[in-house]
Amino acid sequence: MTDPPEPASAAGTPTSARPRRTELDVLRALVVVGLVFFHAALVFSPDDDFCVKNRDTTDVVTVVAGLGVVWAMPMLFLVAGLGARFSIGRRGPGGFARERLLRLGVCASASPWSSRR
Repeated sequence: MTDPPEPASAAGTPTSARPRRTELDVLRALVVVGLVFFHAALVFSPDDDFCVKNRDTTDVVTVVAGLGVVWAMPMLFLVAGLGARFSIGRRGPGGFARERLLRLGVCASASPWSSRR
């Protein structure tokens, strides 16, 4: 048997021939690394009710964390949306939904047993 033909993009080239958007991967990685530093800095913020606090706090962290909230989270959602758009274009809506259900459904189905109350 032969493989089915690949769907064509708007330009008429097969979708798998399009290169990966590495700038989106770099942007996603930078935002995620920034979020690690953001949450680590909350220890020094006097305004936040983070579960762990340092004795010495500074208002500078509050200003920097505010910039992170204003720019980093929307940037992460933008990159996730663009990645979903490209994934739907490459796999089709059914393939995209199947992949998401496999990735997220396994974790979601195990979550009732993972928390103890």
